[in-house]
Amino acid sequence: MILKKMFTLTLVITGLLSTTLNAATITPVDMTGLRSFDGGANVLLLDFDAVKTGTEDRTIAHYDISVLTGTTLSAILEIPINNIDPGLPDGTFDVYAFTGDGVVSIDEWNAGVLEHAFTGVEGGNQTLSFDITTLLLNSISNGDTYLSFNFRGGVGTDRYWLSDIFSLPDPTINTVVPVPAAVWLFVTGMGMLFGFSLRKNG
Repeated sequence: MILKKMFTLTLVITGLLSTTLNAATITPVDMTGLRSFDGGANVLLLDFDAVKTGTEDRTIAHYDISVLTGTTLSAILEIPINNIDPGLPDGTFDVYAFTGDGVVSIDEWNAGVLEHAFTGVEGGNQTLSFDITTLLLNSISNGDTYLSFNFRGGVGTDRYWLSDIFSLPDPTINTVVPVPAAVWLFVTGMGMLFGFSLRKNG
């Protein structure tokens, strides 16, 4: 009987521990577009979010990552877009990352290191996504408050709109993190109480 109860206890605790992961979504604290007619020599701050070449538009997004810890298990950057001008030659949607300050400014025109280039982006609404776990963990390890991105058009003439222009949600960082330690304490405490009950009744 005691063995049966112990087996049941093991299943209960295992079930609780298997749910000790939590999803967290981080939205931009500031995000808007920049435009330049001369390759970045002169830059204008826009009141919308777009990405294209030619008369070039770029979009900067700042994310506050100070709420996260080094225990973050995974992170995906998801970018809802609308490609309003697909076709040949195929364009690319490039994502550059940098350590920002939380406020979009014209001096961030060339900010960032290329992290990913999306190719073959079809027309219409869609969500581009890729894994930024290592990038995020490195930023947390460095003590950065903000992880920021510069969305640019690489090659081709495709034009991409973001956020409220097409009633799209803002790009997000979606993370998986452990549940706070209080939950572990609760599980441990319940296990100890159940164990005492077994000894008393056994």
